[in-house]
Amino acid sequence: MGFEKLTDNGVHMEDLKLALKGHVREDYQFKPGDHMPAGDPFYNQSPTLNDGVHVLVSVIPAGSVSLLSDEVVKKMREVRLAASGMGIPQVTILTKVDEACPEVKKDINNVYKSKYLRKQENLDFMNTYKPHNYEATHLRILLHGPVGAGKSSFINSVDSVLQGRVTSQAQTDATFGSSFTSQYNTFIFRKDKKGIYSFVFNDIMGLELKDNTGVHVEDLKLALMGHVREGYQFNPIYQMQKGDPFYNPYPTLNDRVHVLVSVIPAGSVPLLTEEAVKKMREVRLAASEMRIPQMAIITKADEACPQAKQDINNVYKSKYLKEQIDKFSEMLGLPLNCIFAVKNYETEISTDEGTDALILCALRQMINYGEDFLNNRLTAQECFPLL
Repeated sequence: MGFEKLTDNGVHMEDLKLALKGHVREDYQFKPGDHMPAGDPFYNQSPTLNDGVHVLVSVIPAGSVSLLSDEVVKKMREVRLAASGMGIPQVTILTKVDEACPEVKKDINNVYKSKYLRKQENLDFMNTYKPHNYEATHLRILLHGPVGAGKSSFINSVDSVLQGRVTSQAQTDATFGSSFTSQYNTFIFRKDKKGIYSFVFNDIMGLELKDNTGVHVEDLKLALMGHVREGYQFNPIYQMQKGDPFYNPYPTLNDRVHVLVSVIPAGSVPLLTEEAVKKMREVRLAASEMRIPQMAIITKADEACPQAKQDINNVYKSKYLKEQIDKFSEMLGLPLNCIFAVKNYETEISTDEGTDALILCALRQMINYGEDFLNNRLTAQECFPLL
């Protein structure tokens, strides 16, 4: 029996959990409004390994991913978490791919070449993601980098992909000369009027070349540890002190940063000064000491490369962009597979599949890295509860 939006319709969640454990016998008639009692003749009191479920498969029509209600997603996550608790592996299959994608309808061999289907799979992942660590209600991603790198624009671009239309949640400045972002702000992403995604971004004042301009590096380190409260006004000259009203003396896991992302425009990589690289490396080393995973995004790929400007699908075919990624990797010491090239939505009035694909690819990796960090914390707490 399938899931339905209303609580009293569709398969009862407790029945599904019993089925995972092998307690449901063949031919049991599901009752949406009530779950199977222990005394039911179809209740298997002593299930064997043969009776239990060995793999859980979620099945969703490709064209319905973006239409899933919060209630259905909640039910699917509840079952998934129950299966995880039993150590049951899980996979997902997207059905009716030919109905959802004209490219695939024309030739079924295009299934794994279709950007639309990859996008739907990524959107499904974002929609159902929730940290497994019970101490974290969301995953926090901190963007940092030079002034004008496109940090706020990337936040807007992520929101645009999720909403399916160009949005402008974070303020940007087209005529930057110094950092436009001056406060520590957290950005959430709404699914609809009721729900929100389980990851947030923090935008921060840009790094500048001179010592008395841009975000103070010590403030950035405090933000990593969760000591900086929402709305803190950055002061380039003075770092935050413990007595400051915006200083959080007892940060929780929710307050801490779970992924650090360096942001740099593709055309600025060869122009980075030793001082700018030194600041970025200092922040990176501080994050490493806290075991916070790190990655980077190279923005404005289309502005830096005519080949990418002509067709955004050429981003990872461009020799020039590959050279910039290699250089940036060498400068910061980041592995090449942790650096992603993207194009932000800055002048467009509508979204497109190519730009969406680049943004979703980078975003999914951020979430994967952050989830690894949270899971490692959870594992450490389980193994060493007194630490």
